[in-house]
Amino acid sequence: MSYKITYLKNGKLWYKHRDSNPVEIQSTFATEIRNRMIRLQQKNNWKTEVNDTPFKGSMLWGVKQINIDRTPLNITSVIFNQYGDSLYYILESNTIGGLLYYDIASQTEKRLFHKENFNAYDIAYNPYRNILVGVRRYGNGSSNIMRFDLSGAYRDITDGDSVDEAPCWRKTNWSEMLYQSAGIATDKNGYTAGLGHCSILSLDLNTSEQRVILENDKYDYLQPKTDAADNIYFIKRPYEYKRGNEGSLGKMLFDFVMFPFRIISSILFFLNDFSLFFSKKPIISAGGPKTEEQDQRFHLIRGRMIDVKKLSGKKSFNEDTAALVPKNWQLIRQTPAGEETVIANSAVSYDICDDGTIIYTNGLAAFMIKDNKETLLFRDKFIEHISASV
Repeated sequence: MSYKITYLKNGKLWYKHRDSNPVEIQSTFATEIRNRMIRLQQKNNWKTEVNDTPFKGSMLWGVKQINIDRTPLNITSVIFNQYGDSLYYILESNTIGGLLYYDIASQTEKRLFHKENFNAYDIAYNPYRNILVGVRRYGNGSSNIMRFDLSGAYRDITDGDSVDEAPCWRKTNWSEMLYQSAGIATDKNGYTAGLGHCSILSLDLNTSEQRVILENDKYDYLQPKTDAADNIYFIKRPYEYKRGNEGSLGKMLFDFVMFPFRIISSILFFLNDFSLFFSKKPIISAGGPKTEEQDQRFHLIRGRMIDVKKLSGKKSFNEDTAALVPKNWQLIRQTPAGEETVIANSAVSYDICDDGTIIYTNGLAAFMIKDNKETLLFRDKFIEHISASV
């Protein structure tokens, strides 16, 4: 059987075809951004490399020195086109984002558009309207579903104090979109108090009619998708209430106790920088910059922080059967009659091919389900999103 898989891990894009090993797709646009940053830094070197004064040149001239190796350039979302021969994906940096098109056969990338401060993830393509939907983040913690075309014109189609994510098109009605949504609760002072459970909603782009498809305050319903038979697929997990910035007595007491330690810490780090300016030697020898290994310890998956070190340290940990999320993250199929079937456990992300084949990942491996038979395809660490085509 011929299948194609693309997936994301640590902001990088990977591609696998049948029995071949996964290969990373290097974005030429990302290379251009990095080269531009290098040229800018070289241009400003005379301002940042002043060695005959007690202060750094960047301090004197107000030029921010860029650490190119630590500047994030992430692929946030990827999907196949309707033919399975090319990819659409979103690339983001700190200041710019864009939609790119990749032809698999020729291994060439085309930039469809890029804009300052553009961000998007969870994109879904509608071949009948030649438009996409995706998720746009906002600084207050909310996110909306937006509609955009291949030229870059976009507008929000959901709003409100909520986290709306994972839009998909209904295969039996391409004017209807399903997505997950969780309300943001605020306290009397307007601070975020917590995030509600995730429900699955539908939105008809022709009529603007909105309906609740699945809702239960004890569970999160995530990443909806449909097939040609109008079955609805989703990931179901127990809902966990997370408190936000609440002014509880316990938190106030904790802040009061920690106040002197935080002051001392701030002074210490200031003196450490001062020592670096004058003697080029730090007074703090412990710690240091985060390593890649430290950065990869924690992974945020659909609002849940996963401690990989804690997970791998369990006595029951088995590399051959390990998953990044618990078994109660279940991939479920619901028929139009409402009957539910558990397809897989420990599901992080999945996709449904046109022939009904299901490809899913538990974060550490990828599997194929066809004719009710599950097959291990490959293993890789920290797979956060997967897309497939046959």
